[in-house]
Amino acid sequence: MNLKHRFQPFLALGIIAALGHRESIANSAAAAPVRETAIANALDPADAIDFSDEADGWFKISPYGEFRGKTPGRPQHVSMESARAMESQFNSVLGKLGRAFRGVPIYHGHPDVDPETWPDDRRIGKVTKLEARADGLWGFAEWNSVGKENKAEGWWIYPSPRWDAPPGQTRFSPDRLISIGLTNTPRIQESEPVHNSHLDTHPKPEDTTMDPKLIRQKLGLAPEATDEEVLAKLDAVTAAATETANAQTALTTAEEKKTEIENSVTGKDREITQLRQAHNKTVLDNAVETGRITQAERATWETRLTGANRETEINSLGALTPKLNGKVLNLDDRRNERQQADDLREQVANAISKEQKENGLSYHQAHVKVKKDPKFKDHFNRSEG
Repeated sequence: MNLKHRFQPFLALGIIAALGHRESIANSAAAAPVRETAIANALDPADAIDFSDEADGWFKISPYGEFRGKTPGRPQHVSMESARAMESQFNSVLGKLGRAFRGVPIYHGHPDVDPETWPDDRRIGKVTKLEARADGLWGFAEWNSVGKENKAEGWWIYPSPRWDAPPGQTRFSPDRLISIGLTNTPRIQESEPVHNSHLDTHPKPEDTTMDPKLIRQKLGLAPEATDEEVLAKLDAVTAAATETANAQTALTTAEEKKTEIENSVTGKDREITQLRQAHNKTVLDNAVETGRITQAERATWETRLTGANRETEINSLGALTPKLNGKVLNLDDRRNERQQADDLREQVANAISKEQKENGLSYHQAHVKVKKDPKFKDHFNRSEG
């Protein structure tokens, strides 16, 4: 299949996706359901239409100024700046490739806006060059047989540009040319007839259509590469770009998730540390009270209980012989129950920590699961009672 025909849909979809919703205006002032009356003979002699072959080519699409828009109170502002923006968009890489195939369409009226008013959707020509000049936006037209017939008969002679601009602007200032409609009732009343605009004396720019060989060179292909090879390379480049974008998105998502997990783990580790510190205090209080250690020895044991062998040190502390035998004999059962309760609390904290690490549960989820374990029933009944 020819590269030109295969590439047009690809460009159209890409341009539409990139532009999104935009504010659009077509500049034919009145929607006429029938063919507009020819007015060639009503023009002043100075504005007479040139029907010679030399009339093909450059014409002024629109002068600069403020013109009535389609919405009352919202005029169109056409300036050198907006014309340059349209020229830049037209001459972008996508614009160059698109212009090499068809260019900006020229119709009778605006069938691309209101097909009921203008049912004839045949193109009568195309704009293949665009230039912002000192007196307005100019375009270079290539006419087909219908356009040449219109030129010969003088049916429709004024350009009506359809253009658009990004939404939400304080005023409408176009930055993209969509199509041209020839009409005899232009909304921009300062418009000039298409077929005598060539009398402009401004120098004409060189044709900047992209060389197919340059396209192949930029794609890393041999000059003799076929259209099918060019299309395959374009598909591969597009797929690679999409894959890279998807991979970057996935990486960003993974990094965000990693940070979230790290923050969660840090918070839960802090909670576990606080629980262990509270348990250590209870164990040391009991050891001092029962006479296993003295108050002077407490600081040493605090250090030992915060080390890597905490469980072993707790067992060692519990195995010490009370130094005050008489006090040990006078301990009541309530103190034994207190020690058992503290030990059970430690077991609960360790069980919650284990569920978090081994099963990836949050602190709340691990707490709920451990609470259901029958062997911890007394602990939770006591704490909730």
